[in-house]
Amino acid sequence: MKKIILITIMCCVISGNTYSQWVEKNYGGIGSPNTVYAVNDNVCWIAGNSFFVAKTTNGGNNWINISGVGSSWQIRDMYAVDHNIAFVLGGQSNPNFSRVYKTTDGGANWVFIMDFVKLCYTINFNSLDSGMIIGVNENNSKITVWRTFNGGTLWDSSSGNLSTISSIERPTYRCLFMLGTRTWFYTTLNRVFYSSNFGNSWSVQQLSTSYSTLNGNIWFNNPTLGMASCDKVPSSTTNGGINWISMTEPNGLFDNIGGLIGSGNKFWCGYGLNVNLTTNNGATWTVVYTAPSGSFLDMSLARNGLSAWAIRDNFGICKNATLLGISPISTEIPSSYNLYQNYPNPFNPSTKIQFQIPHSRGVSAGRGVSIKLTIFDMLGKEIAVLVNEPLSPGTYEIEWNASDYPSGVYFYRLITDGFTQTNKMILIK
Repeated sequence: MKKIILITIMCCVISGNTYSQWVEKNYGGIGSPNTVYAVNDNVCWIAGNSFFVAKTTNGGNNWINISGVGSSWQIRDMYAVDHNIAFVLGGQSNPNFSRVYKTTDGGANWVFIMDFVKLCYTINFNSLDSGMIIGVNENNSKITVWRTFNGGTLWDSSSGNLSTISSIERPTYRCLFMLGTRTWFYTTLNRVFYSSNFGNSWSVQQLSTSYSTLNGNIWFNNPTLGMASCDKVPSSTTNGGINWISMTEPNGLFDNIGGLIGSGNKFWCGYGLNVNLTTNNGATWTVVYTAPSGSFLDMSLARNGLSAWAIRDNFGICKNATLLGISPISTEIPSSYNLYQNYPNPFNPSTKIQFQIPHSRGVSAGRGVSIKLTIFDMLGKEIAVLVNEPLSPGTYEIEWNASDYPSGVYFYRLITDGFTQTNKMILIK
């Protein structure tokens, strides 16, 4: 979604690969999370067993426990619009049924939306109004797709029931991925269902891996480049899922994949104690972070930001504030602060913003200068934080993807100690 390029002094360059940092956060261990959803760099929700729900609005420094409804409920998946509006999909196994709840006041109250007579496994939205839930029918003979076009108030399954291979096939947890009207989901028998028109019609691809569990993952960086996994072995596609290539399990590395996210040519997955990174569609992987304990369960890339979040089965949670990384490519040091006009402008849906940081007296290159780059709408409301961290002297470029926002005039502001500048840009869709 966003790519930062750093032009900075050579003494800050470390030869070989460098990776942005994962930092452990503490939400108090007050519940048992199954899923995590990051709205932006500051707002993140976690949810799990016994209708446990918690959220942070300050980047994970403090957490608010907003659990409710009933102790028998297991939340399997969730989606959050912002710090106030969120959906949780959960249920119980005896008897088997599922239910959707929604909050519009930050979790103070949860409103019952709909009952499902059988288990549902995953929920996602591609806009504020349009969302989807994937589950099974009463006798497990069909995979059922429910859609909403009014923000989750009403759900309709008229788009059809999808045939299963056998009664043991069902969607995997948190397996639904949307990119515009394109939709993919993964099943326990290693099949990927794909729709190009938001569920009006579906095609099916069969993966060759033999593993079968409910711990599925699927992610697409763009309409063609994607990756999927079911517990152990990841598979990749470069043509939107028409063909999938299953990767060999390298020395038992993927004992249990817990979460999959990506951007550009990169994919990250959680497994055991480690976060792993590939830049070649899963041909090789590199460990970029090892947690102190626990096994990873789920990961989330902030919808409107740079950060990523990951949860583990021992109440552990960690955050990477700049997952997409900063790459040093020059030795030139600017003589002054500058915030350049974005390009292209007008734009749709992405634009690039470049800014410069000079050397500041009394600030070491290693410590850097505290930088914040934010996006505002016409009403002055902050809608995205692109950068919020110390940066060394240099020239930076960041890409902002405004796919989630309507046409209009927006402003971007660079704030440092002693320098502030605001420029205007225009989004035309």
